[in-house]
Amino acid sequence: MSPDPLAPLIERLARARGIGDAYHSYQGELREFTLATKAAILRAMHCRVDDAPALEQQIRESEAVHSGGLLGDVAVLRAGARAARINTPAIDQNALLKWRVALEGGAQRSGEVRAWDLPERGSYQREGRWYMLRDLPLPRDLPYGYHRLHVELEFAGSASCPLIVAPDKCFEPARLAAGDRLWGVAVQLYTLRSANNWGMGDFTDLKEVLRLAAAAGADFVGISPVHALFPADPNWYSPYSASSRHALNVMYIDVAAVLEVQGSRRAQAIMADPGFRARLAKVRAATHVDYPAVASLKMSVLQAAFERFRDEHLARHTARAAACRTFLREHGEALRLHTLFDAIEQPAQEPP
Repeated sequence: MSPDPLAPLIERLARARGIGDAYHSYQGELREFTLATKAAILRAMHCRVDDAPALEQQIRESEAVHSGGLLGDVAVLRAGARAARINTPAIDQNALLKWRVALEGGAQRSGEVRAWDLPERGSYQREGRWYMLRDLPLPRDLPYGYHRLHVELEFAGSASCPLIVAPDKCFEPARLAAGDRLWGVAVQLYTLRSANNWGMGDFTDLKEVLRLAAAAGADFVGISPVHALFPADPNWYSPYSASSRHALNVMYIDVAAVLEVQGSRRAQAIMADPGFRARLAKVRAATHVDYPAVASLKMSVLQAAFERFRDEHLARHTARAAACRTFLREHGEALRLHTLFDAIEQPAQEPP
């Protein structure tokens, strides 16, 4: 059988689209992808694989998204794979590459190597110029954390990007590592209903689930993500689309348990209002979580609670205010940016 004349183009498009050449099965066996498999994956990605001009156009478009610089947007290293991927122009000279890692703790590591000595991991073309993907070995004892990688390649300039050094696998409890079996329950926190919550589960409900599970001998309770979402638009409620993974979703606050709510006359008046009570009863009775309605109820009371905290604690520099300021300092710039984002996202208030 004669070779497929489109095979080289299909292979090149597959590389440009991030399709690998092989994988290791769960038994550790190396399984290589056939040309037919790559073509089927490309078709599933809405690519044409039966026409040479179409393939060439798709290759140009796909390769154009590759970084034209030495480094990508970020480099990630995991245990056992201490090499960063770099893009070196296809130069004739055996250029000297100098690298430096600025560790998040302030220390630095550095070294140099000849480009031709680096393992090649493929090639691509961008704007008529060829690039080689190469692995840059880095020290295997780099600490876990968020660092910065700087490289300087002779004849090709310099670049830098964040360097994330991560564990090879997630934390494994000692009992599991020893072969023990554990059991627990999984809950979607927002689906929990109780006599006291406001139409969706909250952290007090979660505490009760933990108590019940522990009493039954469970080892864990699994929950969906509880990261911060978008208070300005409660319809963006997917727990997997966080606005920040440094903060929690304020909709999970048990509003009635907040000290400032309990001590605020305005908050208590809001919650005692017949119209408010009717709206609360409605969201509690709903078969599905009405996120906009729940947010409207909770945020109005939390706003009153904040006003009390501002007037009674922040203005008077109480111990509770000092604890708040310590919390803000400890969480630093990430918290400031997150709260700034939430403030900017809030819809403009109509003038009185």
